[in-house]
Amino acid sequence: MYTKDEELFFQKAIVFATNAMKTCHNSKPILVHSLKIAIYLYKYEYDIDIVIGALLHDLVEDTDTTIDDIKNNFGDKISELVDLLTMNFKLENYREQFIANFDRFTNNKDAAIIRCADIMDNAKYIKLAPIETQQKVKEKHAYFYNKFKDVLQHEPIWQDFEKIVLSE
Repeated sequence: MYTKDEELFFQKAIVFATNAMKTCHNSKPILVHSLKIAIYLYKYEYDIDIVIGALLHDLVEDTDTTIDDIKNNFGDKISELVDLLTMNFKLENYREQFIANFDRFTNNKDAAIIRCADIMDNAKYIKLAPIETQQKVKEKHAYFYNKFKDVLQHEPIWQDFEKIVLSE
């Protein structure tokens, strides 16, 4: 159960994310996706910083929002989560990108929880992608599964992850 202050903090993050979308560079429904994974984690009563980190996780990649913007509005822990989850698109190879990203948060369970929820939501749409993209994404999901199974297998979301991702 969340306190009133935590509820207000979450609402502040929703407003922040909504405003940030005015500078979105991605044609995908990023705000809807981010809200879905935040609400999913909220329902499992994860720490409010994890919930807000999930809501904000794509902003640096897809809008003009910076890590400093997030840090100034939401503090060190949430900005660290977002930073750890932000992909390095300077790496040209997709596989290198996701491996480098997953390696960044190997020792941060909270970031792994957010990425787990992120992968689950994205996996629901994998069949809409071209076959070549589907294969790359499935490889990414398998890599995540193998890398984080021991860390996340006792988390409430892990069973859902296995059902969704392993059924691809």
